[in-house]
Amino acid sequence: MVYIDGMAQITPQEPFCDKWYDSPTVYGYGLHPAVDPPFAGLVPAAAARRMCLLQKRAVAAAMKAMSSASLEMPDAIITGTGAGTMRNSEHFLLDMKDGGGEVLSPTPFINSTHNTLAATVAIILGCKGYNTTYSHNAMSFPTALTDAVTGLESGRFSSVLLSAHDELPEHYYRLLEEAGEFDGEPFAGEHSLSFVLRASRSGHTLAAVAGVETVSSSDADVLREAAIRACSGMFSGTGMIVTGDAASSRRIFGEGLPVFPYKEIFGSGFSAPAASLYSAVTLLARRSHLDGILVHNHYKNKQHSFIFVTC
Repeated sequence: MVYIDGMAQITPQEPFCDKWYDSPTVYGYGLHPAVDPPFAGLVPAAAARRMCLLQKRAVAAAMKAMSSASLEMPDAIITGTGAGTMRNSEHFLLDMKDGGGEVLSPTPFINSTHNTLAATVAIILGCKGYNTTYSHNAMSFPTALTDAVTGLESGRFSSVLLSAHDELPEHYYRLLEEAGEFDGEPFAGEHSLSFVLRASRSGHTLAAVAGVETVSSSDADVLREAAIRACSGMFSGTGMIVTGDAASSRRIFGEGLPVFPYKEIFGSGFSAPAASLYSAVTLLARRSHLDGILVHNHYKNKQHSFIFVTC
C-alpha cells in the first residue's frame, strides 16, 4: 500500500481546485482544451520562454502537487504520456514542410521526445534520482503507477512524483477522430495531472492506493479476477466504481455498485486515466460513507487497468 499526499489537475475543468465536483463545466462532443492556470510563480520565467504549453503544464502541476504535500524533492519522477509534446512535433514538421528543410530551429525537435516532460520537471527541481517515462497510449498512466507502487513498496523510494500529461493540437485531434479514437466518448480533453506518492502515511495523506492490476484480455471472468486481486478482498458493498466506460464496468461487475463516469466531466484522452484516480481520491474525501473505490479503465476493451483506492 502506498499513500497519496498531494495532487493537482490541469484539465478542461477549472485547474487546481475541485469546483468540478459541485458545479462542473459541461461540454458537448468535440475537442475541449485544458483550462490553464496562471503559470507565474510556478514556472520560472526564464525557463518558460523556451517551453511549449505542455511543458509549462507539467511543471505547474508538479509544483502544485509537491507544495500541497510539503515535498521539496522526490526520490523518483515517473511519468506517463501517450503522445508526448505533440505541439512541438507538429511545429517542427510544419517548419520543415514550409521551409524546405532549411534554417530549422532545433528546439521543437529536441523538445518533441516523450521524456521531455519528465526531464523538464527534473531540471527545474534539480532532481537527479530515478526518472522514467512510459508511453503506451491510454495504458501509460496505469503502467507508470505500477512502477511507482513497486518502487515504494520495495523500499527503493520513499517518495515519488507521479504524473500524466497529454495535449491535443487540432491537427492531431482530427487524425485521431478520423481513426475512431473518440467514438462513443463524451468529448476529447487535454490532461496534465501530478500526484505525490509516499511509502508511509503522513499528516498530508489524502488516500491510499491498495492495489494495481493491469491485464490484456476482454474476457469478463479474467477481468473480474484481476479486479479482485487489486482489491485484495477489501472491497465491500459500500464502495463505488470510477470508470470511463460504465457499460464495460457493469458487464464485468453487474449492476450492484454505483458508478461514477469521470469522462463526462474530464473528457477522454491518453492521460485521462490519471483524472480517474484524481476523481476517486476526491470522492473518498467528499463521501464519508465510502470505504473504498475501484478505478477501472480500458483501452479499446483489450487492455484493462484496475486501481483500488481506500482511505
